[in-house]
Amino acid sequence: MPTEKKLTGYPSIDKPWLKYYTEEAINAKLPECTIYEYLWENNKDNLDEIALIYFGKEITYRELFENIEKTAKAFVSIGVKNEIVSVCLPSVPEAIYTIYALNKIGAVPDLLDPRTNSEGLEFFLKESKSKFLVTIDTVNEKFVAIKNKTLIQQTISVSPANSLSVFKKVLYKLKTNTNTYDSIPWNKFVKKTSKVEFEANNTEKDLAVIVHTGGTTGVPKGVMLSNKSINSIAHQYKAMFDYTRGQTLLDVIPPFASYGLCTSIHMPLSLGVSVILIPKFTLETFPDLLIEHKPNYIVGVPSFLNTLLDNQKIKDFDLSFLVCAACGGDTISKSNENKLNDFFASHNSNTLVTKGYGMSEMSATAVSCFGEVNRITSVGIPMVCNNVCIVNPDTNEELTYEQLGEICITGPGMMIGYFNNLQLTNSIIKEHADGKRWIHTGDLGHISNDGFLYHNGRIKRMIVRYDGFKIYPEAIEKILSNHSDVSNCAIIKHEKAGLGTLPLAYIVKSENAKNSEENIKIELFKVCKNNLPERAVPENFIFIDKMPLTPIGKVDYRALEKEAEKL
Repeated sequence: MPTEKKLTGYPSIDKPWLKYYTEEAINAKLPECTIYEYLWENNKDNLDEIALIYFGKEITYRELFENIEKTAKAFVSIGVKNEIVSVCLPSVPEAIYTIYALNKIGAVPDLLDPRTNSEGLEFFLKESKSKFLVTIDTVNEKFVAIKNKTLIQQTISVSPANSLSVFKKVLYKLKTNTNTYDSIPWNKFVKKTSKVEFEANNTEKDLAVIVHTGGTTGVPKGVMLSNKSINSIAHQYKAMFDYTRGQTLLDVIPPFASYGLCTSIHMPLSLGVSVILIPKFTLETFPDLLIEHKPNYIVGVPSFLNTLLDNQKIKDFDLSFLVCAACGGDTISKSNENKLNDFFASHNSNTLVTKGYGMSEMSATAVSCFGEVNRITSVGIPMVCNNVCIVNPDTNEELTYEQLGEICITGPGMMIGYFNNLQLTNSIIKEHADGKRWIHTGDLGHISNDGFLYHNGRIKRMIVRYDGFKIYPEAIEKILSNHSDVSNCAIIKHEKAGLGTLPLAYIVKSENAKNSEENIKIELFKVCKNNLPERAVPENFIFIDKMPLTPIGKVDYRALEKEAEKL
């Protein structure tokens, strides 16, 4: 282990988190290849092991690479070159084949969410100027009206049944009647073979994929990730977790999200972990999936894990198979984290809630807990090749330990930039005094003396009262979530006539709550008055049956703000 050194007071210089890594991990060389090459090099000697599991069907690494090769040749046969190809697919095997096949021939998949409406899809197709589209047949109708408004020349239509067993494929076809409009069905497409030899000259620094994020602004941004940035995530995870070939990971985060692509597909597949693909996921089915598949690893957001606490099906279920339950993308309260840790222990799993922190612009993960390197409410330590600092949001001056400011990150996972938006890229990536480029996350946080990062909320969620007093919603949420009658809570900005912007609390009552809503409200007012500055006490507490969530399971604060406008 590295020797202790005297602290300067600045985390980015001291890097106290390195004491948790081995010298081997610290000095390991980053991969210098494409994502396809990295996948191949890590698995070429284990081709008969299982790569993908899809509705019970097992697909070996040999079959995976054979299908990637067929797909690559088919793309070349229809004229795909070094260009952007729009890919609108959920977690089906064909999505995996497509992403790596395009990478192999030097093309770039622009990954789109099938849940996007026609207007949004039209925007993305026009932005990328793509001529080729691969889409799931269940959303084909969305493209009918917009196809002539774009440059799309050829569409390949994938059915969720393409990779099913024969019996399940027949059942699927009996239940569905999807319109494939003017497109090539996938099975017909992959039979195409190219007489043209393809040899991609792309390098680790070249663009590998484009993913999309709206962040907190709602403005869609194309995040350009390089081969190096995506490979670096798998490389750094090896230094944190003891992955073993033959283990399984339940993939409930779709591939069009960087979180899904980097941590639920490329990372496990590159490390020999079998990926269980779930093309259609709902929050309510998470416990059932855990029971059915018994995965060693689960990666999601806190709301997924929270469904386990009161689920009767899993109440007495043995979870000894579960090695790691990881979550990111949203905050988790101290109360829920402790409950989940107790839940796993009582169900024979040795895992603690393994929190992480990152963003699409950093290829999903930048900071993570692992094993015993874990602290309650902390999101973990920087991955071994990353550096993190806290700066004053107004002056960009680096702050010392325990001081609250904006979280900034630098490392190999950093994006190339936003697609076709240099101005926005330069607004988030800035050069610091050390000469390095840092991403300014827009998140508030602090770093402890022992190197752990604590996330304290979004700067844009901060509520500024009419008198200039600053209120941090997450601080209020932490206090409310500790109440035994509160299952979930969210603080939003509320414009109140004559009083300006005030904090408003939405509360989901616990199933076993002992008090009435009126009595709970009285207690919560009292708790807030005893633990918060007077000006930070919520103006009111509104009870709702369940918290609205975004498609990937984060709390939908915008939906709550719209609801509050009706008050």
